[in-house]
Amino acid sequence: MSRPFRAFALLAALSVIVTTYLYIADTINTQTLYTDAENVYATYGISPNSTSNICKFYANPFDSRITDYISEAHPPVKCESRQSSPIALTASGNIVLLNNETKNCQYRPFRHNSGVDDFTVAYGDWMDLNGSTEARLTGDFVDVSCRSQIGIEYFRKQIATIVRRNASIESGSDFVPESDEQLSVILLGFDGLSLSNFIRQLPQSREKMKQMGFIEMEKHAKIADNTFPNWMAMFKGEHTYSYEFNGTVDASDGLTYDSWKDLMWFRYGASSYATLFAEDSPDIAAFNYNGAQHGFADRPPVDHYLRPLYLAWKDHFLRGRSNLFCYDDLPVHKIQLDYVKSFLDAYPNVAKFAFSWLIEVSHDYLNTAGVADKDFADFLTASEKHFNKSIVVVFSDHGNRYDRIRETVVGRLESRLPLLAIRVPDWVKKTKPAYWEALKGNSKVLTSHFDLHATFVHLLKGLSTPPPNLLRGKSLFTPLPANRTCFNAEIPSNFCPCFNEIDLPITEGPQYAQFVLDKVVEIFAEKGYTQKCANMTLAAVKSVSLSIPPKKLALDAGQPSLKTDLLHYRINFEVNPPSKALLEAVVVANRVTGVKTLLGDIERNNRYGNTSHCAGGDQMLKKLCYCI
Repeated sequence: MSRPFRAFALLAALSVIVTTYLYIADTINTQTLYTDAENVYATYGISPNSTSNICKFYANPFDSRITDYISEAHPPVKCESRQSSPIALTASGNIVLLNNETKNCQYRPFRHNSGVDDFTVAYGDWMDLNGSTEARLTGDFVDVSCRSQIGIEYFRKQIATIVRRNASIESGSDFVPESDEQLSVILLGFDGLSLSNFIRQLPQSREKMKQMGFIEMEKHAKIADNTFPNWMAMFKGEHTYSYEFNGTVDASDGLTYDSWKDLMWFRYGASSYATLFAEDSPDIAAFNYNGAQHGFADRPPVDHYLRPLYLAWKDHFLRGRSNLFCYDDLPVHKIQLDYVKSFLDAYPNVAKFAFSWLIEVSHDYLNTAGVADKDFADFLTASEKHFNKSIVVVFSDHGNRYDRIRETVVGRLESRLPLLAIRVPDWVKKTKPAYWEALKGNSKVLTSHFDLHATFVHLLKGLSTPPPNLLRGKSLFTPLPANRTCFNAEIPSNFCPCFNEIDLPITEGPQYAQFVLDKVVEIFAEKGYTQKCANMTLAAVKSVSLSIPPKKLALDAGQPSLKTDLLHYRINFEVNPPSKALLEAVVVANRVTGVKTLLGDIERNNRYGNTSHCAGGDQMLKKLCYCI
């Protein structure tokens, strides 16, 4: 045998020996990890079903552990008029004086400031409003002013109605009719409303929805912390941030979204549906948040876009003089719901995509959503006649993010389980029973916003077409597997509701809180804000809990990083003044190496007002930085 050949043979033999050794070592190590994992369940007395990885959790809206945090449904808001109105809006949507003798009243139209920005409005010329003649409106918005004989303005109001368009703003074509194939899609959203809080705060609406045949999706989960990334899952079908899954949505500051034509309202508009988008609280609107995002600057994104009304209110003083939740004598949410109803009235028998999003009533506080209960129930009653060829979706992006209920295991679970309820027309139940049975069955299965996106795509393609085969998400009109996991549904583990969560003694919390604070220091340093933000020190741990995935899932070799990273510690703590931030984070402890890592974002559970004014549009800094 030649010397080169002998050398080659020796190397080959060594390679086999090393490979075999590594395989055996890895096998032993894996077996050890599995044994350790079993011990974790025994230590904490958890005995989940050992043969199933079905997502199981119990979210009781009236759990005794949250009694101190919840209250009965908030009573309806009481709005008081701040001025005597000399005008009325007619059934045809025009302005008329109540008294023919009224003098010195004028009106002017206003609209989206197309080609300029999405933060100001473009006003038209003033025109006289006199006598019994109706002022015929040419657009959705009008500004009305009346002055006394000596020139003092005693009435000023900005009003919205629906003036029907002749063609789609997106396609330029005539609107298509509703049909058994092309159903309208009516989306009625509340910011930050869990299914449990919906049950507590909107009992009248829930009862009406039961009568109308809505199906509540009992295991619907968010896929991210705040509104924008959850919306991107619903309306774009993509992740924004890279947790376990690759984020593909551009979340940079300074963006405009006119060219994002894969957003659902653009897609439906391109198919000549009549479209509407209404979102209150313009300063924190999803596409304009604190001015960091620049919204839709080229033109309105839909045929009827309510944002100019809320922007015009900022130009004047009536909103600031009105009661909380009110604009003069009407609740803000009712004004928006009336705008949606006017849209439904103006486009009978036309295929529609309407998206209403109420922020103010539910964004900041856990127990205020009830102010809209009666008005929302009344809206459903008044609009029901339009729903014979419509899919109606009542939904939210996530549960409450800011109130003290987040200090409890139940509250943290609620934050992951947003409201989702869906109604299909009765005739669909008869003509497409498989779809109806699938929807009912899926109400008991783990679902995510990606499934909602797939459902919108399915409806746009037509009910007679097969459910779409998308990269993520399944149409809710097709059966989902009962043993679906968060990983299958692309719900990052930070937001997965399927974990067993056990409260631990507060004394175990400081080490994890300090780890998070050390990460905050790193964030400030990376972004060049060390000298601009107050240093954060631990004041008190509010809660610390251990999250453990279901046993079969944790021990499934096909699932990612759930063996060594088995222990997820959720820490909720307060920092010292001046910040007084209430922070929450998940720290993963590697049980083999002892290394800790931060899972996902650091969440802020209390309001911070303008204390982070120096942070610009950076969403992470806005939550963490107390500017000095």
